[in-house]
Amino acid sequence: MEDIAAEYATKDMGVFKEGLTEVLVSSLSPIRTKLEQLMQDPQYLEQILAEGARKASEEAQVTLAEVRRVVGLL
Repeated sequence: MEDIAAEYATKDMGVFKEGLTEVLVSSLSPIRTKLEQLMQDPQYLEQILAEGARKASEEAQVTLAEVRRVVGLL
């Protein structure tokens, strides 16, 4: 981090923004590629969402049962 600060300390904001843009684009490229792949398979995304909903429901049931027990509703 200090190396980057030292490199851009004597340069104007435009040069810094260019360098920052290059770093951001290269860093986010793998994420964008994965997103594009996922968007090509809506059925897979629906499957992931359904599985997540199922797991959340199971966890919520456990939590609600514990809450009911603690407050004396069972």
